[in-house]
Amino acid sequence: YAYDYRMAIGDQSTESAWTIGKLSSTLSWLDLYDCENDTPADILRFGMRRTLIYPYLRYWNMARLVANDVVNIFNSGRRTVLRCLLAVYKIFETSDTHYMFNKLYIADYCVWLQKISEAVFRNFGSQLTKDCVLSVTKESLDLDLVELEQLALSQEEEEEVESDTNDDTTTDSENSH
Repeated sequence: YAYDYRMAIGDQSTESAWTIGKLSSTLSWLDLYDCENDTPADILRFGMRRTLIYPYLRYWNMARLVANDVVNIFNSGRRTVLRCLLAVYKIFETSDTHYMFNKLYIADYCVWLQKISEAVFRNFGSQLTKDCVLSVTKESLDLDLVELEQLALSQEEEEEVESDTNDDTTTDSENSH
């Protein structure tokens, strides 16, 4: 939801249901998190990985902004999270293929969310802030982002050198005529 909200500047788009469904591992793959083994930092890292893998527009700074948005949503408390879930519900409700997520997950999440105390949300939000935002790095995502960036930069430099060589060759042949 945070990625879609940021990309569409708060407006629902025709791709909103797909984007939310694809970036949520629970909705796209029915993946469940293990509370004993998966820390909030792990869950945020999983979300950032999906943000960098699936959407059409994907880049590191956007992934960081979305992660910060998620942290801010949780730090804002239960009402804010519920509003986000209700917005997701509305998006899925109008989708021909994603409406079932409301029946399978979102409606139950909305009910469950109202039973959780505000203190639990504040605690989770502060834990996300403390543990996650600073600990998630390009290296920690296990996507070889640093190596891929270096490879892209070297490829760009090679293309620049090749372009300069071609320009020099073209200029020389034009001058000789």
